[in-house]
Amino acid sequence: MESNSDFSERIIFSLIDVEILLILILTVTISVVLLSCKNRILNFFQAFRSPNVDVISQHLRPIMERSHPVMYVDIRLCNHGGPGAITVWIELLQGKNAWKRSLRFHLEPKQIQDITFRISDDDLLITDKVDYRISIE
Repeated sequence: MESNSDFSERIIFSLIDVEILLILILTVTISVVLLSCKNRILNFFQAFRSPNVDVISQHLRPIMERSHPVMYVDIRLCNHGGPGAITVWIELLQGKNAWKRSLRFHLEPKQIQDITFRISDDDLLITDKVDYRISIE
């Protein structure tokens, strides 16, 4: 005949096994739900990040248009951060002269954007060296 203490020990061990099994099932269920919703969760938190924009490439193109000097600055940007508005500034420097332009627009996460600045001025000389700076706010 089985003693009461043996019987109560089996009940306690059975309850512990059931709790462990429930915890394991709950953990697996939560993991599956999180993995299946991973992109939605990441997009939700991405919306709270600021844009983090890098210049991927830049190119200065001096051209004569109808006997007027024109400088084109082609820029390719990539947003590694969250969505938001940014301002891209370009500054051309030639001798004592400087030309500054800006463009403000919205970027989504992982968006690549190509932009071109066109700067034309009679004081601009195609034959002289031109330096330029790009900044992003």
